[in-house]
Amino acid sequence: MKLSTRSCRIALPLVAAALVAGVNVASAATFTYSSYSVTNEQDITILTPNSISGGAGQITLIGSGANPGVITNDGADILAWCLNVYTYLANSGTYTVGTLTTAGTGGHNPTLTTTQIGEIGALMLNGDAIINSSTNVSAAIQLAIWEVEYGSTFTYSGLSSAVTNLANTYKSDVTGGSPIWAPDYNVSLLSESDNQNLGFVTTTPLPSTWTMMLIGAAGLGFFAYRGTKNRAAAIAEA
Repeated sequence: MKLSTRSCRIALPLVAAALVAGVNVASAATFTYSSYSVTNEQDITILTPNSISGGAGQITLIGSGANPGVITNDGADILAWCLNVYTYLANSGTYTVGTLTTAGTGGHNPTLTTTQIGEIGALMLNGDAIINSSTNVSAAIQLAIWEVEYGSTFTYSGLSSAVTNLANTYKSDVTGGSPIWAPDYNVSLLSESDNQNLGFVTTTPLPSTWTMMLIGAAGLGFFAYRGTKNRAAAIAEA
């Protein structure tokens, strides 16, 4: 939830997050933001598992501080979705960056199955991609994420039937034996000191990932070079 003065402004992006699917983020990473905005935010009142009112929609965290770009491929900003319907999102702060696991996000957040994580990731990834196709997409994706995360314990009021129907469509797109939106398990978890949790997915390798890739490439190059030398020696001896 965005929570600040309004509960869910939470952008109610409670639980989970977003850039575009890919590589897990180092657990020691941090991201500092100076402000945020919510795309096409719509009012919602959450009834259970907690009683709180706020806004539902995709959150853009405006990055600040040292090197925020190591986490996203979008400059200093992160596109995120809410995974915590208990705590409001502060106007600014610092997140610890980790990986969403089957243990959930801690605090009041439920344990998750691997399937749920894949569905949440798919919703985030595709939500980022289609966010501008309709003013209802933002709230509908966030609603679908909460419903996947909390299951039947999640009840609410306040959103239009158009948002509700769209959220049901998105949920059907990520569930079942042959989902339209393939699962994405690379959900990075943003955890704030007050237990506010957001999530996002990214395809951009971090510096440590690039280092491993370069080491691997160097190793392959070395063996290829050795093979060339050995072949050359064999020809010379022949």
